[in-house]
Amino acid sequence: MRRSLAVLALGAIVLVGCGDDSDDTPEGAAGGDTTTTAADTTEVAADAPVELAVLDVTSAEFGYELSSAEVPAGPVQVNQTNAGELEHQVTIIGLDGMTPDELVTTIADEGDDALDPAVFAGGPNTVGPGEANTALVQLEVGEYVAYCFLPDHAAQGMVEPFTVTGEAPAEVVVPEAASTIELVNFGFEVPATFDGQGTIEVVNDGDQAHELTILDADDQTGQGGLTTTAPGSTGYVDLDLTPGDYTFVCFVTDPASGQIHLQLGMEQPVTIT
Repeated sequence: MRRSLAVLALGAIVLVGCGDDSDDTPEGAAGGDTTTTAADTTEVAADAPVELAVLDVTSAEFGYELSSAEVPAGPVQVNQTNAGELEHQVTIIGLDGMTPDELVTTIADEGDDALDPAVFAGGPNTVGPGEANTALVQLEVGEYVAYCFLPDHAAQGMVEPFTVTGEAPAEVVVPEAASTIELVNFGFEVPATFDGQGTIEVVNDGDQAHELTILDADDQTGQGGLTTTAPGSTGYVDLDLTPGDYTFVCFVTDPASGQIHLQLGMEQPVTIT
């Protein structure tokens, strides 16, 4: 169902200067302001070599196998392969001083809205058994976990720590996107030209953490997307949706009301022709 995992590194590439990092960003977080101007953006040839850090994640009941316990800071291509018999997803979360066990307990007792929204870094969203998908995310130096938000999966062991090391590069790899989907409070802004194909830029323009969960409208099975990501962040996913009806949904909890964003209207039908 998914394209080659290498697709995010193909096509025209833009290198964007990172600028100054704010000290307000929690350790192990998705990063701060990435606003740029034309003066600090450089486009390179489509065939220029681009080195992306890769983290391969094998999902199964109930745990993750990571290709490495360490990845370098900067753009990281997270490749999920679902080797289990159930649906799985990969949410990258900065620990921000907690242990993995403390994180699991906090989410179980208080909900995902108890966390600083900045710790959510995205990742490949839910796919079924035997499927694979990819997300390109930006990771700062710190301690992280891969975390599955599907019901009871984390409690049964689907939490795997890893470390992001080194220094963030001066330039950030930005793939050429076929289209852009914006996440806002509380909805999705999807271009009329969206056809479910190619590399999709996903931008969180809201002031809360949001996710893009893509469901088959008929059987409600997961078809990928981007897991929970911090306000102001941008991630990329590779899609190859077949013609049919889909639903875009966000299951993140609203801190003010305690309701999930779906209950506040963050649900949108999308038809691929």
